[in-house]
Amino acid sequence: MRLDAGQVASIRERIRKLERYLQNGLNNLGSLDGTNSFGSTGTMDRLLYEEAKINYQNAKTELYNLEYRLLNAEYILKQNNTNVIDIGSEITVEFLDEDEEYSYILVDELIGKSSIDNYISKDSDFAKSVFGKTRGDNFSYKVKNTGSIIYGNILDVKNKSKHKVHFIKEKPIKYRYSKSMSEISRRKEEKDLLTLYTINQKIVLEQEITRLINLGGSTDNSLKSKLAYYRKILKDYRCVFPIDNGTIGIGSQFSIDLNKKDGSIITKRLELVNIAHSTETTDEFVERISPLGSMLYGLTENDTFQNNNKMISGKVYDIDNSKDRFNTIDHIEYKKVKSKKQLGC
Repeated sequence: MRLDAGQVASIRERIRKLERYLQNGLNNLGSLDGTNSFGSTGTMDRLLYEEAKINYQNAKTELYNLEYRLLNAEYILKQNNTNVIDIGSEITVEFLDEDEEYSYILVDELIGKSSIDNYISKDSDFAKSVFGKTRGDNFSYKVKNTGSIIYGNILDVKNKSKHKVHFIKEKPIKYRYSKSMSEISRRKEEKDLLTLYTINQKIVLEQEITRLINLGGSTDNSLKSKLAYYRKILKDYRCVFPIDNGTIGIGSQFSIDLNKKDGSIITKRLELVNIAHSTETTDEFVERISPLGSMLYGLTENDTFQNNNKMISGKVYDIDNSKDRFNTIDHIEYKKVKSKKQLGC
């Protein structure tokens, strides 16, 4: 099974949510023997208790399954430069008798993402009808339930789309540097700063070591070198924590509104890191060395930023440098949790 960067980011986020849910479940249900009291409200109603216990066990099962998938899958780190539709391709199609265009990302399985996110499984009839084709080709497939036949045209195929979530290290290092960072990176102190990782990067590194071992890293020479590199980072580099001073620094998490050319806004919740070390994704992290990261570094709450040359502009808010912060890439959920804390809930 292969996962693209968007799926990996979503699975990691879901795992964090399940871990929080299970921790709260333990606090509430205690030993799960059905005899304890529930919080400060007295003995819990037996039916409610059994329902909560089932939900707890279901969450444990889901967590196990997601961790197994995450730590045993191949990641789509590199994609070809051709216009042939393959796993990981972003395709734009037009169905006959419809005026609209639709974009989809083709994946092995719908794990971490769904059709709502415009992901489609390779096993779907639609995916089978377009797999291996290219821009300008026609396709058709039969709908099982109704027996009707759907026809359409492939308008575009992108195997390296800017709109997809990517593993940051997919792009060569020389293209990830902003001009200003390229100049100062020659200084020794800046090179020293690059030998850092945040606590979330450490988690990703540890996951990667386990995944590569599961994929045969003990015997596969190409995986062996990666394993050695990741282990060296954990051993020789320093783990850094953000300074709680209200500004964006290394390890800070924040929400960001990015203005698009068409006037729309993309909102994300990201963590600033010096540099990507393993399989950090663009849905979770931004590098300080990048054009965007170099602008964000040092900003404070509700600051705006703009780079006319790179056509990047936006606003940052909900900066969190605290040690007990709510760790999420969901800006809406973060705002809800923040509001509850402010209300004393």
